[in-house]
Amino acid sequence: MSRLALALTSAVVVLAAAACSSSDVAPLAPVTVLVHNSTCDTGTCVPIQVLAFPRNQPNTPGGEWSIKLGTLTSASGCFQLPPSATFTVSGPEGVEARYIWTPSQHVSLGITPPGAGQLQASPNTADFVPAGARGWSVDLPSGASLEAASACKPFYPPA
Repeated sequence: MSRLALALTSAVVVLAAAACSSSDVAPLAPVTVLVHNSTCDTGTCVPIQVLAFPRNQPNTPGGEWSIKLGTLTSASGCFQLPPSATFTVSGPEGVEARYIWTPSQHVSLGITPPGAGQLQASPNTADFVPAGARGWSVDLPSGASLEAASACKPFYPPA
């Protein structure tokens, strides 16, 4: 093999390796999140709406884009992340942009407490790539203890 061919082959391998990152991980099965409702730690559980906040956020006046995973009314619950989600930004000319999220991309988790609008919701956890594990666990609303875990069994599929 000539030096040029070897250099080109090496460059292709390096570029291919660089193109693969943790955000390129494809989930083999649905990804779940076991949420511990830390409001229950004081004795009375406050229902919380569990949301996922994709990192690819558009700059809109309506607050952050989020994916509703469900409402947790007990001390813990299992939620399944959807295989994808799309957020459409529309303007006077019609559709201006579409933002697509999959579990192979970064996301953070947060809540909307009862009585609060979704516009006031914001992430409570650090970013993570859901496809990096079959399951995750986290305490909300504190956002503490986000870690990879075994998959849990959801009560119902995502909304």
